[in-house]
Amino acid sequence: MFTVFGNHTELVSWTAEPQRRGSFGILSSCLVTIFLCLWTALHLNIPHYSDATHPWYIKRQMWRKLGWLTLGLLAPEMIVYAAWDQWRKAKKLKKAMHDEEGHKDWSMVHAFYAVMGGFVVDSNEESPLYPECAQRKRITLSPTGVQYIAEHHSHLLPHVEEAEVRDKSKANALAKFLVCIQAGWFVLQCISRMVLSLPITLLEVRWIQQ
Repeated sequence: MFTVFGNHTELVSWTAEPQRRGSFGILSSCLVTIFLCLWTALHLNIPHYSDATHPWYIKRQMWRKLGWLTLGLLAPEMIVYAAWDQWRKAKKLKKAMHDEEGHKDWSMVHAFYAVMGGFVVDSNEESPLYPECAQRKRITLSPTGVQYIAEHHSHLLPHVEEAEVRDKSKANALAKFLVCIQAGWFVLQCISRMVLSLPITLLEVRWIQQ
């Protein structure tokens, strides 16, 4: 009788290779595929400007990336929510900028760039609302801050071409293509085992669900 995930019910411990499908092969293929998919899917906000002067092991961006990777492994729905939240903020900012004179050419690319922290201001003065910023020379503008400057000091907001923003993107098309091949191979392997009524491990089922 055909069963979706096979009919093997025997509990086994660590299985060596290469005589049979071993535990190391299953673990390595699942973990590598999950890691590569998460790594290429995550697009973090623009790193803090001070990261350029720090060695790699104390860069904030690296530790933030590792933190988001861990969250993606444990709770992938939180990654989806964060992406949706940024899309919502970008859409709201785009609509607000279209209501301002001189910024009607703003697209979702501009809005996402602003949401990701692409606009900053340099200031050495103490703010009455944010005294902790007295020693900061560069402050990243939030979407609300960008909208405020557009409304009250429009001339201070630089005009950025959409092509310039896209040029700063570090998305690697080749890396994404290779990850798609790896993920496709993994899925085809699972489908072939389902067709043959061979067992699929819970780790593989978990990856498919993600």
